Amino acid sequence: MLLLSRLLRAAVMAATMGASGMLWAAPPINYADHWNNAAEPGWGLSITQNADILFGALYVYDTGSLPTWYSATMTLVSEN
Repeated sequence: MLLLSRLLRAAVMAATMGASGMLWAAPPINYADHWNNAAEPGWGLSITQNADILFGALYVYDTGSLPTWYSATMTLVSEN
């Protein structure tokens, strides 16, 4: 559950940074991936990337198997 808490905080921070218009250098690598942990069922995180745009989706399921989704989009902008 600690990992889930950290991932949720990272997603919220990414959404906040994207909304505030912070400048970012273009990434040298593709960050697209999917994370989940079989030892901690009920959640997962996916990040997709298209050039300088990242989209993240965190999904969690409660004890009644009802899903909740959190998402964030961030555009990476070079200062050059």
